[in-house]
Amino acid sequence: MNKEKRFTSNDIEVRKLDDGTELIEGYAIVFDSDSRNLGGFIEQIDPGALDNTDTSDVVALFNHDNNIVLGRTPATLSLTIDKRGLRYSITPPDTMAAKDLLTSIKRNDIRGSSFQFSIAKDGDKWNEPAERGMLWERKITNISKLWDVSPVTVPAYEATDTTVAKRELGIIKDKKELEDNKAIERQEAQQRAIEVEQEQLEMEIELLKLNFNLTEDK
Repeated sequence: MNKEKRFTSNDIEVRKLDDGTELIEGYAIVFDSDSRNLGGFIEQIDPGALDNTDTSDVVALFNHDNNIVLGRTPATLSLTIDKRGLRYSITPPDTMAAKDLLTSIKRNDIRGSSFQFSIAKDGDKWNEPAERGMLWERKITNISKLWDVSPVTVPAYEATDTTVAKRELGIIKDKKELEDNKAIERQEAQQRAIEVEQEQLEMEIELLKLNFNLTEDK
């Protein structure tokens, strides 16, 4: 199953409960929000994209590092979908890495979130730009699996994170170019047929004129 990774620049926070427990909270996904340029396209996630998503086993990691596990559904990581998007709440472990992360979030040194996901078949839609050279638009409508949510140091995508989407976009562009070429070929063929028909009509007219003149001469 192909995995994709996306980053958001939304603020995350540390919330302290009455019993002194500190939680890490933030939004991993914000609906209907334009992404940055992801390499020739921008992306939005539809509010219904999580309706059928498998969130039974999602881990919370720091910087997507499998060695720094902060929580896991359903016990120490909770996920909530609201009108804005997907909100996560992590109960971090009593480890030095988690304590350092809590301190960094409080200092606002770490303020981004990220998530890793897989899209269902036919779970996205591509819109061609109105003008050549503009960015394509991708709308994600069905996420099949959410793998992890992560507070991240630098919320900026890497080229490898969009490989799957760019490959899909390349296929769509190739298909569109092939369809456009076929449409041009059909138009050219129709134009040639019209020209041939006009030439035949002109020849018939010339023959009629010739026959008419011969008849008059007699």
